[in-house]
Amino acid sequence: MLQVSPSGFYASRGRPESTHAQTDRRLRVLVRASFDESRQRYGSPRIHEDLIEQAVHVSRKRVVRVMQEEGLQARVRKRFKSTTMSDHDQPVAANLLDRRFEADAAPDRTARALRGLLAAYNLDAGDVIRASDGVRKAPLGHDVAET
Repeated sequence: MLQVSPSGFYASRGRPESTHAQTDRRLRVLVRASFDESRQRYGSPRIHEDLIEQAVHVSRKRVVRVMQEEGLQARVRKRFKSTTMSDHDQPVAANLLDRRFEADAAPDRTARALRGLLAAYNLDAGDVIRASDGVRKAPLGHDVAET
């Protein structure tokens, strides 16, 4: 049972809510708002920091207690899962450049990959320089210089 006399129980029902309980009730609303605003990511230290920024002076332990009573627990960010599989039987991709980065010294197939195409155009607005891929002739970038 409650270990309270009947007269004490009925007397407590007539008393107004204590200031501590009133403050806790207001604090629950603020903690819940901060928790939901953080998409349920913030724990008690950050929520406490948010409340301090809002000029609500409260201890971190009280924030912890209110969060526990409300059942609020921060969602933990998932850890990065490595997807590289080093232990496999697949062949390794061929090294086409073989550390020879000069177009003249590289084999024929590699030389095409290293050679690019630069084109310069004189326009009224300025000079345009366009770089494109040597194999597919796809544009890689451009630059405009004022004249």
